[in-house]
Amino acid sequence: MFEAFMNGSFPFRTMTLEGQGQVDATPDMALARLGVELTGADLASVQSQNAVLSQSVLDALHRMGIDDIRTFQYTVDKYYEYDNGTPVGSGYTVRNFTARR
Repeated sequence: MFEAFMNGSFPFRTMTLEGQGQVDATPDMALARLGVELTGADLASVQSQNAVLSQSVLDALHRMGIDDIRTFQYTVDKYYEYDNGTPVGSGYTVRNFTARR
């Protein structure tokens, strides 16, 4: 079969097409994510401050007529500093991010 193909005697038909296209469209969707990230030594305090600031962001968005906002990410991470190679807990980072389509 390979030999027949190479010498052009293989009985098949071919079609070669070339083309070009372009599509223009107006965007109909946007995704916005925003949030608050705070770091501090006391977890309860950092969470409380983060909640107050996050609520302020949500209130401002609602005043602008932006609703249907959902939590995208809420994380609490402990961070460490190292003393002679030994990790020592130094505080916490709290992230509260929201999203709106």
